[in-house]
Amino acid sequence: MLQVLLEINDRYSLSEMAQMAIEAGCGWIVIGEGISDEEKREHYPGIVELCRESGVMLTVTADKDAAKEYGLHGVFLPLGSASPLKVREELGAEAIIGAEAGQASVVLELERADIDYVSVKPDEKAASIIAEVRGAGSNFPIVAYAASASLEEAARLKAIGYSGVCCGKELFEASDPIACMTQLKEFLMK
Repeated sequence: MLQVLLEINDRYSLSEMAQMAIEAGCGWIVIGEGISDEEKREHYPGIVELCRESGVMLTVTADKDAAKEYGLHGVFLPLGSASPLKVREELGAEAIIGAEAGQASVVLELERADIDYVSVKPDEKAASIIAEVRGAGSNFPIVAYAASASLEEAARLKAIGYSGVCCGKELFEASDPIACMTQLKEFLMK
């Protein structure tokens, strides 16, 4: 699974990045943090429409209010943000709720609490956290927020046991972002 993270940059607008991700066949777009209210009004309605027309999942990072206001599929909650259980209550059973976790016990708690996926930071502890979760018999989706959009990094993360990868900035710095996303998506689907 490839999640494409849209963040403000000097090269493309949020809408342009969403269009490229859709053209590459990506099935999940995540809007990053730090988007101004003006940029939300300018870009979110068009991105929502593009995603609906294409059957692409659209979530936002840490902004449950924007998820409700713009009719997004759900929200990803970084460590230290809102309680995933409270957000689940607020957004309802149909919303996609993801949360960051730093311990295997928390990953397993979130799975039992009807949270849809977790992100575990791809650091030196990641392999042991994922091994403990998998050792407990869980196939709960675990996503890595990758600093690199390279196939080598995707292969490393896949080998550790991640279910998917979320990439952003580096994808849109590539000379051909659509080809880069397509190649990464195809590799992760193997």
